Amino acid sequence: MEIGICSAPGAEELVVSGGYAYLAAGMSGLRIIDVSNPTSPAEVGIYDTPGNASDIAINGIHAFVADYSTGILVINVANPSAPYEVGIIRCPAGPTESQPVAITPL
Repeated sequence: MEIGICSAPGAEELVVSGGYAYLAAGMSGLRIIDVSNPTSPAEVGIYDTPGNASDIAINGIHAFVADYSTGILVINVANPSAPYEVGIIRCPAGPTESQPVAITPL
């Protein structure tokens, strides 16, 4: 049974953490949806990645977004309405490929 809906063009991967859904949304980049009220989810933040956001992992205040043209972008999402890039991890796969992302606690 559907209780709420929010349009998310290009969504490829989804992670839910702390009342927010973080989407790797292809050419639409990183999309952040407030899902604290499941009957009315609402997009609250966007970070436009340089290429195609294909996978995502969340660790604390950081989103790790696999991006086909760049590698893995490290995005600060402490304020979901104003995400910003804090780093890039270049992947050896090359500029046109990205790898799946997973975070393992130390």
